[in-house]
Amino acid sequence: MKVLRHTSANDILMSPDEMDLALKEFGIGSRFWLAYSLFGRCGLKSNEAVRINSTNIVEDHDPLLLELESSGGHGDLRRVPIPNDIATCIIGRDRVEQGSGPTLDIATRTIRSWSNRVRDELVEKTGQEEWRHLSPKSFRHSWAKNLLEDGIPPQTVMRWGGWRDPVSFHNLYIADDKRSDYTQVYDTSVFKSKSPHYLNDEDAP
Repeated sequence: MKVLRHTSANDILMSPDEMDLALKEFGIGSRFWLAYSLFGRCGLKSNEAVRINSTNIVEDHDPLLLELESSGGHGDLRRVPIPNDIATCIIGRDRVEQGSGPTLDIATRTIRSWSNRVRDELVEKTGQEEWRHLSPKSFRHSWAKNLLEDGIPPQTVMRWGGWRDPVSFHNLYIADDKRSDYTQVYDTSVFKSKSPHYLNDEDAP
């Protein structure tokens, strides 16, 4: 397991193994596991995760996609790949509840408070003080960074995650990456780019 990495925002970036370790602390299949999985494995923000339900899942696509309206008041729809276990959890919970409202009936402040409990448990279990900087945004930030390190183009990660400002995205996730193909600042035309990775051309905005 790699050592947790600090960021300039006093946050941490988790490797995929560290992400799995953190998510397990929420209790696999629980509401809080689902919320933080949506942050860390789909790149959603807190106020987006508490609005979605099974109707947001595009099932006639491989891989499965989650379609949602990006937060920020722009009204833009975006699609992001969703792992099968997360989709199954959402669909199963909606069937049990038999309602049409959001799958996660949790206030965003309650979601945030659970990261405090989990980070203390992780410090105790691992002896790594860096876990004390864990927050909900750590999961979304780690999701983006891990995708980039897996070779997913920046314009694709931006589109999946709903980032609109390429300069801010570059400063957060790319500026410290020494690979020559990532060190350029991407202009706003990336939002019209069609990615060869994961999504078909018709899924590009």
